[in-house]
Amino acid sequence: MAAGTLGTALGPVFVTQFVSHYDFEKLWIVAIVILATFLLLYVREPDKLNASKIKDHTKFRDNLRGLRRIIVLWFVVTVRTLVITLSNTYGPIIASKRGLPLTFGGLLLTLGVGLGVATTMVGTWMSQRFGNHVTNLVSFAGMAIGVLILAQPVSAFLLVVGYLLVNGCGYLTMSTNVAHAQQLMPENAALASSTVMGFAWACGVALRYLLILPFGENIVAQLIVLFVISIAMVPISMLKIERSRAALNGREGY
Repeated sequence: MAAGTLGTALGPVFVTQFVSHYDFEKLWIVAIVILATFLLLYVREPDKLNASKIKDHTKFRDNLRGLRRIIVLWFVVTVRTLVITLSNTYGPIIASKRGLPLTFGGLLLTLGVGLGVATTMVGTWMSQRFGNHVTNLVSFAGMAIGVLILAQPVSAFLLVVGYLLVNGCGYLTMSTNVAHAQQLMPENAALASSTVMGFAWACGVALRYLLILPFGENIVAQLIVLFVISIAMVPISMLKIERSRAALNGREGY
């Protein structure tokens, strides 16, 4: 997951530097290079033809019971995605409105996701040491502070600080919530992972558009709403989601 995050971090700074020096239409050259690299890696992938198919023998009713155990985690990840994606959308826009160059917006995105690479691993340690509920609490509290800073007419330095708070704290639980879901639903870890990853991420992006609709171009109002939502998620994050008698209170709680 950290590798994917690192790739996401390099994207914005590359694109902004590329369009600053070359025409946007020449991005097809980059596409060809990426395709050639993918084909080379695919051909060299070991045992790709011998990969065994995994058959899921879990009953539909058992899957439903498992999904009920991870519904809170799904909600937590959905809201986290909403906060991060809207902040990523408006961070560069806020910078542009304050007269900062295009490359500053790209650097902002790269710094945020780049910090997320490190905080993803920090979050894993925190979850093992203090529990995933504490990690989620710190995550939403930090994002709330960051969003509040972004909503204020602050300097470029504080704009970077606020943006880094949102992304750094948001990525704390990028891996831990997935691991937690897998342990709450061991009979179908693949379904647990897809629920709190792809499905929750998609729901968070969809909520972003629902939040934009009533406020239109009023970015400050949207950020204030995000602040309120993040604060409201702090007590929800303290819920100790359990399976049987084992709660995720550090490694010994797995």
